[in-house]
Amino acid sequence: MTPSSPPSHPPAAVGHEASARAVGNLLAFQSFNAMTFTVVIGAPMVLTARFIGASESDIGILNALPTGLLLMQIIGAGLVERYGMRPVMVLGWTLRTVAVLPVIATPLLVGRVSPGYLVALGLGLPILVFSLVRGMATTAWLPWLSELLPPTRRGRYFGTEQMVINISAFLTLVACGLFLGSGPEAWRYSLLFGCAFVTGISSVLFLRRVPAGRLDPSRRDHPPPRVRDTLRRMRKLLAYEPYRRTWRFIGIQTFAISPMPIFLVLFLRDQAGMAEGVVLKIQAMMTFGVLVSAVLWGRLSDSAGSRPMLRISGVMIIAVGSFWMFAAAGVFRPGLAAVALALFVYGVFQSMHGVAVTRMMMACCPRRAVTAGTALLQVTTAMAAALASIGWGFGVRALGGAQPGGPAPAYALFFLGCVALALAAQTMLTRVPEPRALRTGQVLQVLYGWPMRALSGLATGTGRRRDRKD
Repeated sequence: MTPSSPPSHPPAAVGHEASARAVGNLLAFQSFNAMTFTVVIGAPMVLTARFIGASESDIGILNALPTGLLLMQIIGAGLVERYGMRPVMVLGWTLRTVAVLPVIATPLLVGRVSPGYLVALGLGLPILVFSLVRGMATTAWLPWLSELLPPTRRGRYFGTEQMVINISAFLTLVACGLFLGSGPEAWRYSLLFGCAFVTGISSVLFLRRVPAGRLDPSRRDHPPPRVRDTLRRMRKLLAYEPYRRTWRFIGIQTFAISPMPIFLVLFLRDQAGMAEGVVLKIQAMMTFGVLVSAVLWGRLSDSAGSRPMLRISGVMIIAVGSFWMFAAAGVFRPGLAAVALALFVYGVFQSMHGVAVTRMMMACCPRRAVTAGTALLQVTTAMAAALASIGWGFGVRALGGAQPGGPAPAYALFFLGCVALALAAQTMLTRVPEPRALRTGQVLQVLYGWPMRALSGLATGTGRRRDRKD
């Protein structure tokens, strides 16, 4: 804690028993939650928007809403400190799920209502409400986890959480792809959002079972902190140099890579000519990449630290972005296997990136400013992702969008921009402090030796079992 760090109450400790009891319900919550957001703000939403007549810029705005409105965490921080983490999360997630209901009817109105009204009111307004409530409620998430999970087990939890989320997302995308097929009717899109509502309600039921953190009794007698007070504390955080360097890196990195998955959906559908069902099924390869690697990254981050993992994942994401840039420029036309492999590799290293960034967000905050510190970081990533999505949406549309059958300069410039900004972020990472982190070379040695050790362990175990049998 430095003199420039803002004062705040330290998080109360939660016992080991409560922490262990919480993990199962947290993972169950995340499983059903992933089914919901995969449909509502993922690739199925993009295809639904295209079905009702949305343009690239419309889709860029729709994609920006869930991330951009995490700005509401500035308001949510006061609510969390006054009422506690659990009540804010439970109420917020309930209202967020209810906001999905109007979207169920939207695809059924195609041909009867103007596409502009459908995009703005039938899809945009519900996602706006969904995102507003979500933005305020998620302020409670990382502080709640910081009370429930000891620091030495957070990386392992985040890795397991990533695996659970991506199992659910993978199965959801495959199921949606099989269900939509090629040229789907309106009722199929409606049914997807109906299922998303059911899984959203199910996630809330598990969230209600998670133990609450211990709210400081002194807070009950005081009014919620004003937004002005929260902003003042955030300004003090930015005066703390280690935090400021982390904040700057995360903002640029998010702006660089966050729009890639959504615009890849449009690129594969409109430029590569893939059917909707194929797009969703092949997008599942990205989720599968996260699934097979998340637990490894979670365990590794506890011992290696976040910075070397962000270096490795950043370089690999740049390589994948370069692959798509050359494909969009017409240098080569990737086949289905190459597309699947590129998405799989992206998923593997996006998983590494996600675990490392989340862990870094919690670690870089002064101990007495976790709520304000994580809120500011999440608001920063949200605004960066939103601005990138909106800006590239209008940019791709202005540059001509997809050009089926030939090069697509608009998408080539999009991927080039993402790669260039990601390279700039890598130069900033060198100055991000993390005293106990391993060097990148050491982590690469661990990763290089891991498959061989795993195979050796299997062979040794097999030999021992045979010896015992003989």
